[in-house]
Amino acid sequence: MRSVVVELGKTSRIEFHPLRIAKDGDEYNVGRPEIRSYLAMSKSALAALEYLRGGMDMASASNKVTADFGSLAADLDSFVKTLLDAGFAKALDGKTLPIHSILPRLPRR
Repeated sequence: MRSVVVELGKTSRIEFHPLRIAKDGDEYNVGRPEIRSYLAMSKSALAALEYLRGGMDMASASNKVTADFGSLAADLDSFVKTLLDAGFAKALDGKTLPIHSILPRLPRR
């Protein structure tokens, strides 16, 4: 997996690819099946993702998660970088991100 170098700021907004979300006990499995990329998330992390998907900027999402859950379970900048590395984000601050290149390895014949 190749990391994408981005500059995140308090006013940064992220556009996401379509994601699948499934509850699994106390966690949520979130992923892009077409690139076989998945992450397990807590309820507060999923809330942060949903706020960002809904168009909130980084600062607003962080404040909302803190208000809703008492504290931000993880640093939002690091969380967003994980989402970017997983190939979940389509654009950052209106700029299209490079196509994420996670392809399944095909067996040799």
